Amino acid sequence: MCVPLFGYVGSFERMKLIALYIAGIVSLAGMVVFGTYKAIRLSLTDSAYALWILVLLLASFITGTTPIGSIAGWFGRGQGVVFFMAIWVIGIWVKTIKIRDLQWLYKAMLIIYCIECMLMVIQLVFPTCVSWWYPMMDGRAIGTFGDPNSAGGYIAVSLPIILYASGRLGASWFIKVMLILLSGMASVASGSRIALICWALSVFGIACVTIWKRLWITYVIRLTAVVACSVVIIGTLLYIQRPISEVEDRRVLWSHAVQIIAGSPVIGYGAEPAELLYEQSFRSKNRELPNIVIDRSHNLILDILLWTGFIGLAVWIVFYVSLVSSIRIPILALGSLIWMLFAQFQPVLSVQWVLLFLYWAIGSKNGAQPQ
Repeated sequence: MCVPLFGYVGSFERMKLIALYIAGIVSLAGMVVFGTYKAIRLSLTDSAYALWILVLLLASFITGTTPIGSIAGWFGRGQGVVFFMAIWVIGIWVKTIKIRDLQWLYKAMLIIYCIECMLMVIQLVFPTCVSWWYPMMDGRAIGTFGDPNSAGGYIAVSLPIILYASGRLGASWFIKVMLILLSGMASVASGSRIALICWALSVFGIACVTIWKRLWITYVIRLTAVVACSVVIIGTLLYIQRPISEVEDRRVLWSHAVQIIAGSPVIGYGAEPAELLYEQSFRSKNRELPNIVIDRSHNLILDILLWTGFIGLAVWIVFYVSLVSSIRIPILALGSLIWMLFAQFQPVLSVQWVLLFLYWAIGSKNGAQPQ
């Protein structure tokens, strides 16, 4: 669970990928050594995901430019077929852990989250203190992710599961409110508009879920505090104005993505082909990319279409709908929906992918109870 903290200037995502591969191997070895694999019962979610990986593998071989590289994740963001298998293994391993033994996982998640939030706030308030290791980017905190949008996305998308974990550890409502405030400050420090929107929706959704089965008097006070925080965040959001280069405009990226997908709509191009395909698409319109590497559409649906075509998208929709419907805990179901919202406007990095599987693995466990 220390994966978010891995990384340094020039190698933020690569270090996290290495850590996740190691975690995947350790998880698989642990299930074999301790025999917990015997308790595994594959669900519809597992079956759909396995089928999607198969489609991704076939696409990498049939239409991919470098099949071995697509499988191993040697280029792009490193999210090859092996990567998607690794995060699935981690999710299955978490599902095999008994509920009473999850305390250490909750503690680790909570500690890492607080460290990340505080680091981002320090980066904004005292930028020179950590600039030698984690520099700012255009006046925005990048945390340990190397990119402010990714860092802000981690903070916002993780909030529901962090509050759930704190509840399972017996945290008071005061501690939970402090966590919400700390995450809000970190989201502001990132300067990411979609992260701020996801944070505000998370807080609002959490307040609604919490109030639903509780005495209303105490929670009206908490809801008032939440609304006040949301007003501050949304007010900040409205004042964030940044110039967008022509090639980074989402409308431009999405139009190129549609053009690329049209070249192989049935099965796509396999894992991690986007960098080359986008470069070819821009050149076909006599437009050069000025020292910018584009390897994502900034929309997960378009990315999945690009990787696995309409066949893969249909399977992935079954997987995601099954995943959300299998989560028994409302606050974690909310988190999985916030995850999808973020994924429609920003690239999904390795840590965000793991978060989705944690929402599923913890929320769908037998005996899981709301907190």
